[in-house]
Amino acid sequence: MRTPPPRHSSIHRSDSLPVELGVRVTANTDGRVSGVRFYKGAGNTGTHVGNVWDTNGRRLATATFTGESATGWQTVKLSTPIPLTKGQSVVVSYFAPRGHYAQQQYAFTRRQTLSGSGLMADRGVYSYSATSAHPSQSWHDSSYYVEPVWTRGGRRHGRAGCGRRRRRGGSRSAGG
Repeated sequence: MRTPPPRHSSIHRSDSLPVELGVRVTANTDGRVSGVRFYKGAGNTGTHVGNVWDTNGRRLATATFTGESATGWQTVKLSTPIPLTKGQSVVVSYFAPRGHYAQQQYAFTRRQTLSGSGLMADRGVYSYSATSAHPSQSWHDSSYYVEPVWTRGGRRHGRAGCGRRRRRGGSRSAGG
């Protein structure tokens, strides 16, 4: 089942600063992250780069998105999937060089199991930087519509479900 796009235009930030946006996930079972997905709204242009980071900020994988559509879900496959063991956490993110990202406040008021994926998401994270950088700040329990492509037990779960929950409105940017 495909993760739906954000429900209304008010979640698209007009912030035009370069920013890394992501989600911190923890494996409920052994598996691997094989890609990165994000929702692209109008104005979110430029070259996007997907990343996987360990909890100490070390980049484990990176890949450049190609063939993007003007809006909608964008996916990039990692050249080498990142294996995770049960209980291990990583941050899955992408770099938006011109901002204009999707955001929904209060999406992570509690940890959320990503639908059918074997992953638990507990917070959206961001970092303002001129280049891709480990995102570790959070703002009002926000989701930035970023999710991993996850494989467990030989099954691929490419539409993990960060966007499946009903969202409440909000109007602040990643950094306030």
